[in-house]
Amino acid sequence: PFGVAAAVSVLSLFAFLALLVSPFLLAFATVRHFYFATASFKRQPSTCRIAVIGGGWNGLQIVRRLQERGVEDITCYEKGDDVGGTWHPDKRYANLKLHSPAWSVQFKDFLYGRSFEERSSRIPGKHLHDYMRSFADNFDLRKYFVLNSTVVQIESDSSKRKAVLQVASTIDGSVVQQTEPFDMVIFASLAGKPVIPIIGNESEFGGETLHASALSQDKWKQLIEENKKVVVVGGSKSSCDTVLSFVDYVPDENIIWLYRRPYHFMKYEDFCHNRDFIHKIGGLLHLLCFSLAALAPALAWRLMMWLGFTYTYDMKDWKNDWETYRFGVLDRLQRSILTKFPNKVRGEILCFTPTGIILKNGDAIECDVVIWATGYTGGLEDIKLVKDETEFKMPMKMKLYNGAIVPTFPELLIGSSIPITTGPKGSLLAADLSIYQLCVQANLSEEQMLKSAQRNHHIVDNNQSVLFRPGFWNTFSSYFISMLMMGMLPIVGFVKHYALFMVFGRQDEPLEPGILPASPLRKNT
Repeated sequence: PFGVAAAVSVLSLFAFLALLVSPFLLAFATVRHFYFATASFKRQPSTCRIAVIGGGWNGLQIVRRLQERGVEDITCYEKGDDVGGTWHPDKRYANLKLHSPAWSVQFKDFLYGRSFEERSSRIPGKHLHDYMRSFADNFDLRKYFVLNSTVVQIESDSSKRKAVLQVASTIDGSVVQQTEPFDMVIFASLAGKPVIPIIGNESEFGGETLHASALSQDKWKQLIEENKKVVVVGGSKSSCDTVLSFVDYVPDENIIWLYRRPYHFMKYEDFCHNRDFIHKIGGLLHLLCFSLAALAPALAWRLMMWLGFTYTYDMKDWKNDWETYRFGVLDRLQRSILTKFPNKVRGEILCFTPTGIILKNGDAIECDVVIWATGYTGGLEDIKLVKDETEFKMPMKMKLYNGAIVPTFPELLIGSSIPITTGPKGSLLAADLSIYQLCVQANLSEEQMLKSAQRNHHIVDNNQSVLFRPGFWNTFSSYFISMLMMGMLPIVGFVKHYALFMVFGRQDEPLEPGILPASPLRKNT
């Protein structure tokens, strides 16, 4: 009853608000259309020199988009020995599968598989990596990549508006080159650096510690064969995946799940539904709740709970707000297993002992292996920034120009912080913003960009994608409102894209930013 009443209330409220604000939105969309339609290139994209840091799906899509837009001088630096980022065999954990259908993470103009049935499946990590490699080969993107390379320094010359990179080998750590100047550097790493908490006395532990990203298939098999007792630390999606990977292969007493607080997840059948009428209504209500989160987060959260749109594996003393909601999807079988899993422990590690760990509440846990399923950062904090021969200290949380460009270091665009949809197609905006900055809004001063950025009410964490931040949907909604108000996203296109995605379970076309002057895109086959 509460769910039905909440559904009727939400639909009625938003129907009223839609009628109220639609004339203003239409007027804004019209003004935006004419503003960008009358813009022109002050510089041709073919004259730009752009560097991309990170060769995962963000980096691949950005390189392809720049190629489409006519940029000829592109260099992408990737730490690994192949494209793929998190999905590379050296980085993906054992038994990793996509937690949503393949169609939700396709590249632009490059379908996965040969049929809709294939695209509607949750594919293994190996298949996704093969798809990414095929994308690179199909559009001849490998020529832009420098593999086994880590960018260790970005040096800006503000008088020339250029940036020079120092690049080190990931094989031996030596600095192998100092590059020629670039017009723009796009940081595209989404999950480049594992987060491993520092306890302080790890050396006293007689067992082994590793991050989930290091749990390779071989390592996973070894732990099972040697009958190791494992503690999985963390409460988000990677911890769920890690626990699930062991459940059918080890005795219950050999796996303990330790977390500070339980997280909430989307239900697979709600997010990826069969497009019948009931699920379409559910998708619409989902979309409205997410929109409401930017204005009234507490009310939106209550509606999500009443409508049964969220799941948590631990209902004891869970925190009922957006802080516990991340971009994770679990299906019915996974939810059933995690709910019934017997060895869930709430707490934090105080210290290690030779035979295990001690929690802050005083409890001791004996174990052989501790697996940190504690997330990632982009890795931007490991890159030294230098401006005019002086080290530049960039706040990790700040307001960015056009939602992506560091106004006081305008050669740097944080592309990983601005996903506008799921999968790699969310990076189209990052590529277009770099060209918009260099070729349309050329010669803007730092003061002008800083002043414009201050009008943006959304604060971006430069080192962590919105996908991995606490309060994901609240932050996500706030970000979108800011981008729409700045005119960086089209209102009509935005509504259409997310209506198709959430209500009809489709993502036929990407959300095109529409900020560049009309010009034909290059079409490679």
